[in-house]
Amino acid sequence: MYKRSNACGRIFIGITLLATLASGMTVRAETTPVCDKNIVQHEKGFYGQYYNMAESDPGIQGNIYAYTTEEGPNNYWYGKDYFVFSRVDQNINFGDNFMPVNTGKAGDPFHFATHWRSGIVVPTTGTYTFKVTANNDAWLYIDGNLLINLGNSYRGANGTKDVSLTEGVHELNIYFAERSRPYSVFKFDAPTSLYYAPLPPGCSVDDVPLTGAPTPPAGSGTNNDSTTHGTVLGASTTGYTPAVALFKTAESPAVYAIYANGYRHYITSPTAFEKYDYHYNQIKTVSQTTLDRYPESRLVRTPEDATIYFIYTRKERQWLKINMPSPTAFVSYPQNQWGNVAVVDALDINAYPNANLIKTDKDPGIYLLQDNQKRLFLSADVFNALDYSWSEIVTVSTEHLNSYATGSPIG
Repeated sequence: MYKRSNACGRIFIGITLLATLASGMTVRAETTPVCDKNIVQHEKGFYGQYYNMAESDPGIQGNIYAYTTEEGPNNYWYGKDYFVFSRVDQNINFGDNFMPVNTGKAGDPFHFATHWRSGIVVPTTGTYTFKVTANNDAWLYIDGNLLINLGNSYRGANGTKDVSLTEGVHELNIYFAERSRPYSVFKFDAPTSLYYAPLPPGCSVDDVPLTGAPTPPAGSGTNNDSTTHGTVLGASTTGYTPAVALFKTAESPAVYAIYANGYRHYITSPTAFEKYDYHYNQIKTVSQTTLDRYPESRLVRTPEDATIYFIYTRKERQWLKINMPSPTAFVSYPQNQWGNVAVVDALDINAYPNANLIKTDKDPGIYLLQDNQKRLFLSADVFNALDYSWSEIVTVSTEHLNSYATGSPIG
């Protein structure tokens, strides 16, 4: 009967993360393993850290038979020099064509590795069956105990384990490596009666909601909770979100950081470019069609401040930003995910003016935001008389609007 081991967290966390651009440039990423509790408490699934190996690395292709693998995390490819990106995977049953990493190394998109980590909420003490199918290597741990070992499984293999688990939260770690061609297989079959909460570096099973479901966002029961104004509670301070490439087009000098989640971020100035420790010889010129495959990253924050901003993109005029004054406001937009918030420099965020005029699509009323309060214009004549622009009005959700305290009306 497995009970939770406090030693497990000491084994698998505390990694300093770096990312490498397609050209080999090192970019800053997380430097301190501070738990991002928003991901743990508001999302579900498995926190994945993805790594990329070169074809010349030991243990790749022809060497795979002779290479004696260590157990899971002891293998060299889970080190900081191989890290590329992290993300939350809601399901890790990827099937027979799993190749998520391609940074331009020789042999890509093969030769990569992944570490998934989650807290398992067990509702009732009992025996549960876990199954892993992998080509090439996989190791499954629960509470620090190695339960399935598929190391060096060149032709592909599967392992099944019946595990006795006590009621409560347990830590799951799965390590996978693809070290040869022509296949990449990973399938994870686990009991659907269990709940899985992603555990980023720095987080422990003690951060997992015991209800076995994402917790309601803080402040959801009140619209005027002043303690939530200006921040998203529980967000952590990390380094910049790592870029996997730098793109521009021949028609424009604008440079974009390409993130592993498939989004792009516009770098607003040469000063900001230098603060990211980027270099101009790493910029790749691509077609507009290629650039357009990456949507704009519209959720941003800085490493120093937990405040999350939404960027309103506009074709004709300068883009605007608006803060998310509470977790309630953040989750009121179905497309928002905590894991998609890009951590960027303050220079980039400050380049966008604030959106101070807001409305909802449910009500014609227009409000001015001042000092985290919303002030209703009593008429269109008042709005025009004060020389405000109708083109500056942005539409927000009702929950977002109600997150601001109500100030005195205008007019």
